[in-house]
Amino acid sequence: MSVRECVVLQLMSMRETLLSNIGRLIAAYSGPISNSPGRVLRSVGMSQTDASHVARLLSSQSNFTVETYDRCVQAFSDVWPHYLPWPDGIERPTRRAAGRSDDSAAA
Repeated sequence: MSVRECVVLQLMSMRETLLSNIGRLIAAYSGPISNSPGRVLRSVGMSQTDASHVARLLSSQSNFTVETYDRCVQAFSDVWPHYLPWPDGIERPTRRAAGRSDDSAAA
């Protein structure tokens, strides 16, 4: 990441930074395939409700919680292909075991 990119990121609000991270994950994961954000989010295992909510956030000024962001990034991390580099500047959570849901992680 260049110095200029670092300065720009520091000037963004946390909301903008988090939404930018989600957008970068969607773009990196889907590659040249042109899919809607909601479709990509569903393909990585997000619920229909969360995927729709995050897709709307990307094109509006709605608010969201850190938990929504965490669920989104976790969903990508859980299915991220080994051959595809994780985007720079986005902290990657530990991959959960296959078939493990948020509910079982809390237990």
